[in-house]
Amino acid sequence: MFATIIVLSLPSGIFSSVILSQNVLMKNKRKEEKERIKVRESLPFPLQMMIGHAIFLTLYAPYRHFP
Repeated sequence: MFATIIVLSLPSGIFSSVILSQNVLMKNKRKEEKERIKVRESLPFPLQMMIGHAIFLTLYAPYRHFP
């Protein structure tokens, strides 16, 4: 009888451990995303403007026609 209880509790234990490990992975991903956002916000404003202008000009330059 004791062995049957152990055998029946094994799948649920494995299942719960898988769910817990997935939750830990999701929390780690969220932390990484927050750190990336912090790094992006920690750049000085003129540098942000320069990066934004560079991206805008590289995307816009092929369609820009001077008169």
